[in-house]
Amino acid sequence: MPKPPGNRKKLKSGSVKSSTAKPKARGSSKGTARQNLSAGQLFERGQQALAFERYDAALECMRDALQLEPENTEFLDAHGALLAELGRVQEAVQELQKAVAVSPDSGFEKYMYLGQLLQGQEAVAATQKGVELLQQDVERSRQAGHASKGPSKQLAAALCSLAEMKMSQAEDMAVVAAEAERLLQQARSVDTSSPEPLQALASLRYEQGNSEEALQLLKQSMQLWFRQQGNSEDEDNDDDDDDDDDDARGDGTPEAEAAALE
Repeated sequence: MPKPPGNRKKLKSGSVKSSTAKPKARGSSKGTARQNLSAGQLFERGQQALAFERYDAALECMRDALQLEPENTEFLDAHGALLAELGRVQEAVQELQKAVAVSPDSGFEKYMYLGQLLQGQEAVAATQKGVELLQQDVERSRQAGHASKGPSKQLAAALCSLAEMKMSQAEDMAVVAAEAERLLQQARSVDTSSPEPLQALASLRYEQGNSEEALQLLKQSMQLWFRQQGNSEDEDNDDDDDDDDDDARGDGTPEAEAAALE
């Protein structure tokens, strides 16, 4: 399903374009074929359609799956997320709120989407709940000894989003400054490689009238950003080198290995 990943970018209306193809008639062979599929099979077909950017087909399959299992939270989350990415805000909010009603204490993604789709304190409350669930995911991952950085990066981005949301809605920055700084410092500790917390802290310092510290924080964030770009390029080069090595060794079959030894 589309993931918000806790990032701070606002969803754009129609950020994913729906195809212009007309829906098939009810009596079509495709519609008849779908009637014989289970909810899980329909959902899988929807995911496959989504992978090929066939958004109308993905929506149809997800809706059919939900007709069979209307309280399946995985289906509700995915359907709501896709509607959000298609810019169908009202429908997305309704679907995501259904998912919240069915499973309020699991699945941070629906809350992060609602945080971007709703307004005012409703948006803050949704984002806050998403952050809480992400924190639980990160803690479970840590206790299980998993080394994946994915949840930590998502949490750091979500904390930045929450801090900036609080700052943007505050009538008096002094009232929310301490809370915003706490959230941003927590984001820094969760993901020390991310430039986002430093950028947000720079904005906070500027609003507080400390332009010199704001500039220093921006410089630090740029250093982290360039470091990330360098690491990304190194990984791409490593992948290219691996491909070259594979070509030199052959395709891994016994015949190719024998040919390489001759």
